Amino acid sequence: MVAARRRRRLGLAMVTIAVVGVCGCSEIEETETPYPVEVTDIPGSDVKRVTLETEAARRIGLETAAVGQEAGRKVIPIAAVIYDPEGEAFAYTSPKPLVFVREKVRVDDVEDTRAWLSEGPRAGTQVVTTGAAEVYGSEFEVDH
Repeated sequence: MVAARRRRRLGLAMVTIAVVGVCGCSEIEETETPYPVEVTDIPGSDVKRVTLETEAARRIGLETAAVGQEAGRKVIPIAAVIYDPEGEAFAYTSPKPLVFVREKVRVDDVEDTRAWLSEGPRAGTQVVTTGAAEVYGSEFEVDH
């Protein structure tokens, strides 16, 4: 009787493992999606265009703000400024929703949470303030 119970328990355990294994595999296959970013060359430039899917932008908490103009100078949130390995400063502009292009900026001064620029995007241009590091990583395919 004890041996019969052990065989039944072992049989039930093997069925459970098989079902979990099959369900686990099919679940992974069903949720697999292509990478949620497209990186394309911009002819005549070493900069690439980064296009995010809506869900990818939501996941990284992507936010933008407009380049301002005060006292004759451009101003952006300091969070929009990123630096490459050589120490060059950039900001990601957004020429249209979910599309981003890295543009060189020259930071003259930093005051609180703002960076004053002598070079950079036109006033009114949208720049990435939250998620710029992730866009940069996507442009250079750091996480692939």
